[in-house]
Amino acid sequence: MVWRRMRLYTLDSLKAVAAFSVVTLHVGLFDEFSQFYAEIIRLSGRWAVPFFFMVTGYFIGIKNAESQLSHSVLKIAKVFVVSSLLYLPYYFIHHDYSVKQVGERVLSDTIIISGMSFHLWYLSSLIFGLLTFKLLHQKLSQRGLLMISIAIVLCYFTVDLLPDLTDNDNWVRHFISVPCIVFGYLVSKIDQERINLRLCGIVLLVSVVGIYLLPYALDGEGTRSVIQRQFPLFVIPFCLALLLIAVRLNVNNNALAHIGKDYSLVIYTCHPLLMALLKYQLLPSDWQPDWLIAILTFALAVSFAIALKKVCLPAYRLLNGQ
Repeated sequence: MVWRRMRLYTLDSLKAVAAFSVVTLHVGLFDEFSQFYAEIIRLSGRWAVPFFFMVTGYFIGIKNAESQLSHSVLKIAKVFVVSSLLYLPYYFIHHDYSVKQVGERVLSDTIIISGMSFHLWYLSSLIFGLLTFKLLHQKLSQRGLLMISIAIVLCYFTVDLLPDLTDNDNWVRHFISVPCIVFGYLVSKIDQERINLRLCGIVLLVSVVGIYLLPYALDGEGTRSVIQRQFPLFVIPFCLALLLIAVRLNVNNNALAHIGKDYSLVIYTCHPLLMALLKYQLLPSDWQPDWLIAILTFALAVSFAIALKKVCLPAYRLLNGQ
C-alpha cells in the first residue's frame, strides 16, 4: 500500500514526547511536590520505553526486515559501546575518581545490562529483544509469539510489584523488550483502514485510568512503593492503543515530529550528561526543582542533538545508530 510508505508524523511526534517522558523519569523524585503528585508525574512517564520498543517492532513488520535484524543489532551494539565509553569519564568523576569503582563496574554483570550508565539498559535490552524476536519468529506462530509475550509481561509486572521475589529484577526487566517488539510487529500486520479509532480511544482512556489507579489498588505491605514502580501493567494496552492511533491518524509534518524522527535516540543517550551539567555546573542550587531541570535538560538535549548533526555529522550518525 502506498500509505505504508508515507512518513508517520504522528508516530514521530509521539517519539519526541516519549523522549521527554524519559527525561522526567531520570531527573529525580520531584521532591518539590507532595508525594502524591510526584508519584503521578513518574507514573505518567512509564509508557515511554515500552512505546519505543513497540515502534521498533512495528517498523520491523512494515519494512519486512525480519531477516535483517542482525544488521540492526550491530548498529545498536555500536551505539551501546560508544555511549558507554562516553559515560566512562563521568562515571570516574562521579565516583570520586576511584579506579576501583570503575573496575568493579566493568567486571560486573551490570556492564552487560546497562554499560557505564543506568539508562543504557534500553539499548542492551533492545539488542536482546531483537535477537530473541528473530529466533522466536523463526520457530513460533503469531499465536505462540503472543502467548510468550503475555507471559513475560505478567512476570515482569509481578517482579516489579513484589521486590522480595528476586534480587535480579534488572535482569527480568531486560526481557520486556521482547513482548513490546512482538506487539509492535503484530500491529504492523493490521490493515490501517480496519483500525477502529473509537475503540482505540476507549482502550486509551481505560488504560490511563488503570495506569494511575492500579498501583494504588495494589499498594500494601511487601509491594514496591508507587513512586519506584517501573512497570504499571496498563502501559502495555496504552502503548498499543497509542501506536494504532498513530498508524491510523497521521498529522502533518511539524517541529515535534522532526525532533522525534531525527533526534530522539541522541536525546536518550546523552540527556544524563547534560542533566549533570545543568545541576553541577550551570544552575545555582535554588534554580533546581526537578520539573525545571527536566524541561531545561530536554531543551538542552534537543539543542545539542541539532548542533551535533550540523557541526559533526559522523558523531551524530554514530550516536543515532546510522
